[in-house]
Amino acid sequence: PKAVPLTHKNILTNLDSVLSEAITRGLQPQDVLLGMLPPFHSFGITVCTVLPLVHGTRVVYSPNPTDGVTIAQVVDAYKVTLLVGTPTFLNGIMKSSSNRQLESLQLIVTGAEKCTPKVYELFGRRCPNAVIMEGYGVTECSPVISVNHDDDHTAGTIGKIIGAFDYLIVHPETNEKLQHGQTGLLLVAGDCV
Repeated sequence: PKAVPLTHKNILTNLDSVLSEAITRGLQPQDVLLGMLPPFHSFGITVCTVLPLVHGTRVVYSPNPTDGVTIAQVVDAYKVTLLVGTPTFLNGIMKSSSNRQLESLQLIVTGAEKCTPKVYELFGRRCPNAVIMEGYGVTECSPVISVNHDDDHTAGTIGKIIGAFDYLIVHPETNEKLQHGQTGLLLVAGDCV
């Protein structure tokens, strides 16, 4: 929708950085990804189309991320282990599923909006073996900028900036470099931009 041109190098660099740094468990041969994000968004095309193509990960598609009933049935029927979606979509899936339908999930990646404590709590009860990895990104960066790692995740945070980026935090008005821990404007550069 933004009409941001991304190159193969942008997308592949971003994907490789996320997979090598954030998913320390690695993608397993038995993993099944649920592809429910629209392919006209950079996150949807990167995760739901390019990832399965370049890494050989099995994928099952469901066309409507707001249809929680169908998605829960697909997760159960195909024993989906990897789920990627916004907190709003995840909340809808949780509300529409029964207790056992989502127990195959192991890794849940979310972004685009803040993941609420309610979503963390629901998934914690229904999918105690699943890890939620919250992140931050923008289309222009192919799209992931930061993400929690599967072995180091803190609810309510967006994790660490992935290694594919050089970054700097500056004062929003003066552009002066800020010290670690100060709030400011995040500037990024690299092969993902």
